[in-house]
Amino acid sequence: MLDERALPALKQLEALEIPYTLYEHPPVRTMEDCEGIGSDVGAKHFKNLFLTNRAGTDFYLVLIRADKKFHTGEVSRQLGTERLCFGTEEQLMDVLGLLPGAVTPLALINDPEHRVQLAIDRDIMADWMLCMHPMVASASVAMTRVGLLKYIKAWGGDYRYITAGADGGEE
Repeated sequence: MLDERALPALKQLEALEIPYTLYEHPPVRTMEDCEGIGSDVGAKHFKNLFLTNRAGTDFYLVLIRADKKFHTGEVSRQLGTERLCFGTEEQLMDVLGLLPGAVTPLALINDPEHRVQLAIDRDIMADWMLCMHPMVASASVAMTRVGLLKYIKAWGGDYRYITAGADGGEE
């Protein structure tokens, strides 16, 4: 049975007329757990990192290809901010209404004040079909990259592209 916390994201996809394929599965916690989900339509999962500055006043959602490592300094430099760190469970719940393991760009609808700055690894946009959680770790949705961008634009906040793995910086 689909977790009801996924319904706002699915309703928004439908309201925006973004086609998607829904997959229900046991809760996943790692990229390895996500392997194969959406592969029937050629969709690829990516890492969704909820980050903050050390003061905990600025928030970032960074989307990086699953096969890349996250280098804090590299991403911080591209975003023009001080060194980033992972947000706490409390910050994640407060800002995006999510539990750990369910981080997704589909939760941006929970951020109408645009507190989150979105950064997308350019290499994600090379994939036509993308797979992500609909605000719960027990389901995934596959959609086109065009559909994801339409969803993000409807949210109305700023986003920018980064190049993850560009300088081999420290983790």
